[in-house]
Amino acid sequence: LLDAKYIDFPAYTFPAGFKTLLVGDPNYNVAAGTYNAKGKHLVNAPAVSVNLTAQKDWRLAGGADIFLRGEWSHTSRVFFDPTNIPIGSRPPTGITNASAGYAPANANWDVAVWVKNIEDKRYISGIYATGTIITGVSPPRTFGIRLNYRY
Repeated sequence: LLDAKYIDFPAYTFPAGFKTLLVGDPNYNVAAGTYNAKGKHLVNAPAVSVNLTAQKDWRLAGGADIFLRGEWSHTSRVFFDPTNIPIGSRPPTGITNASAGYAPANANWDVAVWVKNIEDKRYISGIYATGTIITGVSPPRTFGIRLNYRY
C-alpha cells in the first residue's frame, strides 16, 4: 500500500495536449500556463500493488523434476502525469502469467513453456502529450519456450 502525493508542486508545466482538458480545473493557472499538483498522486505510484505467485514442483521417479507456476499481479489506478487527469492514467489492472517446466535428473539444462498476459488484456503503459495525446499500449498475450543451460 502506498500513499504517495506531491507535498509541494505549485508550477507544473503540463503537456500542451492537456490544455483543453484542464480548463475549469481550479488548480490550472491559465495566465501562467501552469498547474498546481499539490496533493495529487505521484506519477507511476499506484496506491495498491499485489503480486501473488504459486508454484508446485514434483520429483519424478529417476530424479527428474517438473513444475507448474502461476503468477498474478494487480495495481490500482496509475497516473502518468502530475495533473492526475483520467485520460493520462491506467485504470486498475490485473495480469496473469503461467509456466510449466522440466529438468532431467543430473543435467545442466532445463526447459519451460510460458505464457504472459493470459487474458490478453490491453492497457495504457504510458503517455506522451504534446499537441495531441499519444499512449503506449501493453504487449498482447505472448508465449514461448525457455531453455536454460548452466555451465
